Amino acid sequence: MSRTYRACWSSYLILTICVGALPTIALMIALHGDHGAPEVAAAGFAVLLFIYFWLSRFRLTITPDNVIYSSLYTGERTINLAEVEGSEMIYQSGFYGGRYLLEVNARGIKTRINFKVFSRDAVRALFHLVGPNQSLEPTAGPSR
Repeated sequence: MSRTYRACWSSYLILTICVGALPTIALMIALHGDHGAPEVAAAGFAVLLFIYFWLSRFRLTITPDNVIYSSLYTGERTINLAEVEGSEMIYQSGFYGGRYLLEVNARGIKTRINFKVFSRDAVRALFHLVGPNQSLEPTAGPSR
């Protein structure tokens, strides 16, 4: 039985609040007579529409044999569960800040999964199958 997950509504809501504030303020200013604000509002709404498109491209499908991950930038990647050699959490930084990704290594091919946009159920199912191999707590060494 396969299960497909998409970006959850809270991802849309949070990004709408964060990104949507600028075009909303600019639109309110434009309605009160500032001539430069309509362009700012239009650009802001265009960015908001791009973010909605970007979020809509995220898909995670879990089958008994595979994990299929799709996003706008990476396209669709199929990970055969029998070929998974390991996985780990990595921190990726960029001009917008940083984020944690799950990096899955199968047949020498590394796939980085942005799991933050999915629901908790999706993340739980993903980590159950290909969760990171590193422990959050240090393991005890041999007793002396």
